[in-house]
Amino acid sequence: MLTVVCGEDNVASRESYIQLKREYGMKNYEIRNLSISDLPEIPQWMGESRSLFGLSQVFFCENIGKKASKRSNPKLYELLEVLASSPDVIVVDWEDSLSKRELKFPPTAQIKEFKPPRSIFQLLDSCYPTNYKTFLSILYSLPEKTDGTFVFIMLSRHVRNLLLVSTGSIPSTIQKWQVWKLRSQAKHWDTEKLCRFYEGLHRIDVMQKTGNNPYNLMKSLDILAAYFL
Repeated sequence: MLTVVCGEDNVASRESYIQLKREYGMKNYEIRNLSISDLPEIPQWMGESRSLFGLSQVFFCENIGKKASKRSNPKLYELLEVLASSPDVIVVDWEDSLSKRELKFPPTAQIKEFKPPRSIFQLLDSCYPTNYKTFLSILYSLPEKTDGTFVFIMLSRHVRNLLLVSTGSIPSTIQKWQVWKLRSQAKHWDTEKLCRFYEGLHRIDVMQKTGNNPYNLMKSLDILAAYFL
């Protein structure tokens, strides 16, 4: 069995991945953390476990989706097909910030996707000068369970992409329709002001990580937006 925990809401997906690890530990499974290069060894380890100790094992790995292409890496794909269809093997993979449509796992893999609320994308689209009231309204109307860290990560990533597109440096991971939207939004920004806004997000990140931020993330974004939007 192969379970893939993924989604653009990487905070929620990561929490789910960690929770699965806890749950298997509480059930007395032997937890084994693997890299991609370790995956071919799983059948051998399972055989040794059954023959020597009879212990139940569960294998945890991360970010194998980008290499799990049937076309570019057929051997890995075939191995994942075997693991996904085997009831005696439990493999759990976490994909950082990737949606289900971006993954190329075998159809027998179980995908557990965490999608952001639609209002998150409305918030990102509203982030430009002269639009502070709309931005603020959406920010504080996000669902109560929305994690502030996730909102901050999404906004920081979006502003970084705006900055890259405005300077002509288009990331290869961005699709064409996204480039069009980013260019349209970037026209509302003066490049220097956008750069300072991104620097402000970075300062918030540093203060948050060092424990020197007197405000929570939502309030910090409110204050920053009031200055730049």
